Amino acid sequence: EGYLFQSSVTLAKKLYISENVSFTGQIDDPARYFQMSKILVMPSRSEGLPTTMLEAMACGCVPVVSNVGNIRDVARNAENAFLIDEYMDIELFARQIHHLLSDESLRAGMAQQGINLVLDKYSATRQSKVVDQMIQKLFTANVN
Repeated sequence: EGYLFQSSVTLAKKLYISENVSFTGQIDDPARYFQMSKILVMPSRSEGLPTTMLEAMACGCVPVVSNVGNIRDVARNAENAFLIDEYMDIELFARQIHHLLSDESLRAGMAQQGINLVLDKYSATRQSKVVDQMIQKLFTANVN
């Protein structure tokens, strides 16, 4: 509930979209919301590799995101996400969102690609194996 919260609520009402948008403030269980959603929209100026995007993809959301930072390490344009080169290109964001919402087979296929990629490379099991390998290498390096 940052400084833009109230103005965002007011704008949603003015645009007659308040019935389609939820302003929840901070939540502790985002997976529940991702599971109810179809798309994650992140028009970011800069990012690393956002955990939010990985969590949303694992729940079947298709990202429509800015092509910045490490996002493209996971988000593959037109395969499991739509990457937008300019974060302020509102028209392109809107077109890609409309494209996904008007073609359920496309959206479902892209969602499945995202789920598969996250399970394969970013699951808790996979990440724990990576950490274990790093610890083993550090231990071996310190023993020698």
